[in-house]
Amino acid sequence: MENNNALSELEHLLQQLEPELKNFNLLVESMSTIVSAYKNNFNYINMIDKRKRYLANQNVEERIKLIISELNEFSDLIEKISRDEEIIELYAKDEILNKCRDLRNSILIKLNRANTM
Repeated sequence: MENNNALSELEHLLQQLEPELKNFNLLVESMSTIVSAYKNNFNYINMIDKRKRYLANQNVEERIKLIISELNEFSDLIEKISRDEEIIELYAKDEILNKCRDLRNSILIKLNRANTM
């Protein structure tokens, strides 16, 4: 019974995060079109997303693991980009880095709300 409740809470959290996850995937797609040393890394995240969609209706725990992996990979890339003077200019166009920050904040707000419930 407790396991079912935990899975139900995870499913509810995923539903709440769905808009942010869709925006995240769109952001990664747009970042993967920029020719840079990180292009293949963003393509890899896109591949993870396709696998996540395949698992969407099958296994909540696996989907959560893939989302966490995806977000961690993305965070590492953003950190590397922010330290690279030449590359940062490419990603600063179209306010992409600001969109990354805004999306991160939105996800953190929802996770904090879910954590306090």
